[in-house]
Amino acid sequence: FVVVFVGGARNPAFAHGIIGVLVFALGLFQPFNAVIRPHHGAKWRGAWEVLHKGTGRLAVLLGLINVSLGTFLVAGPNGVWIAWHVILGVGIMAALGLEYNLRLGRQRAAIQAALDAVDQQARDALMYNTGAAAGGKAAAGGMETGGVEMKAVPLTAAMGGAGMDAGAGARAGQEPAGP
Repeated sequence: FVVVFVGGARNPAFAHGIIGVLVFALGLFQPFNAVIRPHHGAKWRGAWEVLHKGTGRLAVLLGLINVSLGTFLVAGPNGVWIAWHVILGVGIMAALGLEYNLRLGRQRAAIQAALDAVDQQARDALMYNTGAAAGGKAAAGGMETGGVEMKAVPLTAAMGGAGMDAGAGARAGQEPAGP
């Protein structure tokens, strides 16, 4: 640690050393963070998650900045500087793409859950209305009305799979929904 503070604040090597110490300290903090982790549903779990994710992301960001600063300190060919910054740019683009994909997946899951809830409400209404109008009795998984058995299906399946994600069943190894 003594080497870090030699050279003064105006020296880029000083900044490189300080950032390196901060990244190291943040890395050492993560195991302690695991020890103090509250259980799911605990009062402080949300704050802990913000702290855990925040310090981890800060460590990665500062580490990338520090490596970039270190490439300027190397008395080597320009190829080292160029190669690192190309790798850094590709890594940033990949991280942004993955984050976008993650958020898009969560949004799709929320929309699908809403559609499933609407499908369930429609099935309930269909079973209630058809059973009451025809004098039949509602049965588990379907209904019986005047000798004709009717089975309630999700609206997306009744429409030929024209729902939000018609291929979801096929990807999960299930038969595709159809009429």
